[in-house]
Amino acid sequence: MVATSNPQLYTLIFSADTDPVTAYQRLVAATDGVPVNSVKLGSSQAHRRYPRLQWCFEASPTIDDIVAEIDCYTLLYGRHPQLIIVDNLTDIWIDTDDYHGLRAAVDELHQIARKTGAHVMVLHHAVGEYENGTQPIPLSGISNKLAKKPELVISLYRITDQWVDALGVCVIKNRNGPADRTAGQPKWLRVDFNRMGVVGEQVA
Repeated sequence: MVATSNPQLYTLIFSADTDPVTAYQRLVAATDGVPVNSVKLGSSQAHRRYPRLQWCFEASPTIDDIVAEIDCYTLLYGRHPQLIIVDNLTDIWIDTDDYHGLRAAVDELHQIARKTGAHVMVLHHAVGEYENGTQPIPLSGISNKLAKKPELVISLYRITDQWVDALGVCVIKNRNGPADRTAGQPKWLRVDFNRMGVVGEQVA
């Protein structure tokens, strides 16, 4: 959904969690407004509408791999990407224990954002009690307590019943604006998960 919101944005996505076929199906679904399970390979030219979008499907990239991909992107387009998405943090290969290794990875990604001027969006997991994704996730619910370095932390959870599919959006850290670390002030977006898109205004 993020990648399709602005086709003119210079975007690089590290998709360790998703294979190329699934990424293609989701991109087509979001662009053409069709169900994901109806998309066949080669059935749409939707990907051609995103000439500035590139993907890396390395299953376990190192920070050096990420830097190399950014360098290649810069050579291809003559500028740094404006948006870099890393999906997800725990898939980055590290050579030390989870906590110190992931914290080091966050530090490196923060430096990449500063050097390139890109918005670096990193997906990360929640601790056990919030893993089902159906309740608001507070700042304390972020796995490995890695919220110190990022300037903005947003947690998401899913609301699904017979009347509506919605995404709860909680700003739980914001260095330059309002936030609620308890996730007690969510905003809701009406979404169509099957078509990978936001389809309505905020719902109550």
